[in-house]
Amino acid sequence: VLMQFRDAPPTPPTIAMAPPPPPPPMHNNSLNGGGPQMRYESYQHHGVAPGVETQIRPTSPGHVEMDIRDDQILLQVKACMMERQGFMQALVAFTASAIVINTLSTNFQALLLTSHPGYASASDLAFDVSIFGGSFQMIIMTASLIVGKSADITRAYYSVIIALLICGAFLLAECGIALDPYNGIEERWVLLVTAFFIGPLQPVSTEMGVDIVYPISENTVLCIQQLFANLCSSVIIPIFASLQNVGTADGARPQYYYSFYLLICIHAASTVYFSLFSGRYRRYEHEILHKRSSSAVMEQQPGGFG
Repeated sequence: VLMQFRDAPPTPPTIAMAPPPPPPPMHNNSLNGGGPQMRYESYQHHGVAPGVETQIRPTSPGHVEMDIRDDQILLQVKACMMERQGFMQALVAFTASAIVINTLSTNFQALLLTSHPGYASASDLAFDVSIFGGSFQMIIMTASLIVGKSADITRAYYSVIIALLICGAFLLAECGIALDPYNGIEERWVLLVTAFFIGPLQPVSTEMGVDIVYPISENTVLCIQQLFANLCSSVIIPIFASLQNVGTADGARPQYYYSFYLLICIHAASTVYFSLFSGRYRRYEHEILHKRSSSAVMEQQPGGFG
């Protein structure tokens, strides 16, 4: 008996398992037939704004129904603009970039004709507009990919946007000077350089806004920024065109001279307002906490790197 006892395999150690978390509270909803509903009070798991009650109701095994309040979009807009400090600065930077790009794109042909009045034919002008207009948009996309990728890696949103805003303001002033066909500066090339510094403001501002309002969804941030950018562009473009002949009666200034003053003032004001940024990068903070908690769990496990 003793030999059998000694040769018996050792009893495996008992591992204490933590009890499962309690299920969410069940509520009866008279509007849905009085059936049970699981209500999640924390919005962090759904990416919606504070105060939005997202309700999940199991209907059958493997299927659920989600009830979302009708005013969820409005609550998300309110959460972004009023309850997330720093989001307005990102919104202003995005809007300033969109105003400049939309205005220059709309008046590209008129700007080339003002700076180069000696086109031999309309086909030559159309050729230049197609070549330089396409290059203008291509540079915007390329610069957005390059600068946006580097900003995502470094998370230096504030520094990148400030640098782009300052350089953009000076380049817009240079565009106004280059309108004079007798000063020896090519308006076409200045516009292309301006595109490189103005274009990346939009993707970097969007990423900054997403980082600030986390856990609200990226689509909500982009919709808000696009909405304000399009509304402001629709107001500024007619004003830009209406200023084309201001101060040109004596022939001392070219057309659109004071129109560029409007864009410069918008860009400079946006730069000053953005410099007041004092928000938090909530998504970045969440990622840091998640990494720390994961590292702590790995150190406590047998065979962990700790």
